[in-house]
Amino acid sequence: MRYPHATSTTATAHNQSYAYDATGNRKQRNIYDTANGIEQQTATQTLTTAADSNRMLQNDSWAMTLSDAAGNTLRQSQNLVYAYNGQGRLNEVRNPTNLYANYSYNALGQRTLKRIFSANNAVTPTATYSYLYGADSQLLGQKTYSSTGKPSKAQYWVWLGGQPIAGIELEFSGKGAVSKTSQYYLHSDHLNTPRMATNQSQTLLWSWNSDAFGAGGVNGDAHGNKPSLDMPLRFPGQLYDAHTAMNYNYFRDYDPNTGRYIQSDPIGLQGGINTYAYVGGNPLSFIDPFGLDVTVNIYPGASGFGHVGAGVNSPSTTGFYPAPGSSTWDVATAQVVPGAMLPDARIPIGTITIPTTPAQDKAIQDFMNDRTRNPGNYDLDQRNCTTTVRDALRAGGINTPTTILPKTLMRNLQQQFGRRPQ
Repeated sequence: MRYPHATSTTATAHNQSYAYDATGNRKQRNIYDTANGIEQQTATQTLTTAADSNRMLQNDSWAMTLSDAAGNTLRQSQNLVYAYNGQGRLNEVRNPTNLYANYSYNALGQRTLKRIFSANNAVTPTATYSYLYGADSQLLGQKTYSSTGKPSKAQYWVWLGGQPIAGIELEFSGKGAVSKTSQYYLHSDHLNTPRMATNQSQTLLWSWNSDAFGAGGVNGDAHGNKPSLDMPLRFPGQLYDAHTAMNYNYFRDYDPNTGRYIQSDPIGLQGGINTYAYVGGNPLSFIDPFGLDVTVNIYPGASGFGHVGAGVNSPSTTGFYPAPGSSTWDVATAQVVPGAMLPDARIPIGTITIPTTPAQDKAIQDFMNDRTRNPGNYDLDQRNCTTTVRDALRAGGINTPTTILPKTLMRNLQQQFGRRPQ
């Protein structure tokens, strides 16, 4: 089950509409502008994907180079060619034959370095970017170094939970000493996506009025001047990379122009049938700060008690059920019957999106995989859908109440994480 996709949006400059195929691939984006009170369609983007794999084949008239065996996109345009390391992480960009940029990652999968090269020198980078993370994997800052290895600029961000609220920008002298310091304040939308930055005098320094999927450049001040601040934070968990025109999203890279990841989901089909989709095609309601995430849905039924399921990196969830063929009477009278992990097929009546670390995502997914392989018995009073979701979250270190009731579990999760209940 997928959530309703974003089918239309309204911005100050124009309206947009979107169309999707049956598995959630975006097929078309239509742009409409209004002149003399009449709205007319002014642009269309058409995307073509492979029916058997969801891999992108064509963006408008540009035929994409086929992905590699793991499903990683090798080429997005005529100018940029991508290469990946053994873990499927983007580690090299060429334009198209010369080395343009390369990337390094640490043992936690976090991008730690980006190096930029000139066309005639693939040995010494013209600039190097380093990245700093907190204990919860939030990006705390980036620092830029010149070709001589001296720092030239740095930015550090202040967070209130999952919301970026301020930044500090440093500039360095040729000798590497701090020569200028400035502070700014970030103003975010309902998803904690930064949309404006102002200084202490409330002067607008930067703004980002993108479409629903994050496409669109940044804006300057109220007079239309070029932004005086280069602020790279985008959707939660994303960092804009000017050298790929994509957003680094921890474990994957997100292309806002097409509204999808360029790498297949590293957890495979456990995250949903469409392994390239970003938040089920609904970026107005959901986020994915790690390129992985956890969703808990509650569904109607079960004589009014409801049913809960969980999913990692997808609004589609899996739940614990009596195995097909089980006696309805035995289930209703709390008799022990065989159990089964099955995709949740109904329309949910409530949703909680839980921001988790990569280690938590893996632990929860490992639990779900093990329960799928070895479901064991279903017992309405002892081992049901609620206890399964509860234990999966506990495996990831998430505090949950000792309850067998779906609604009690959801109320508790909403108290903890319910900024975006549906």
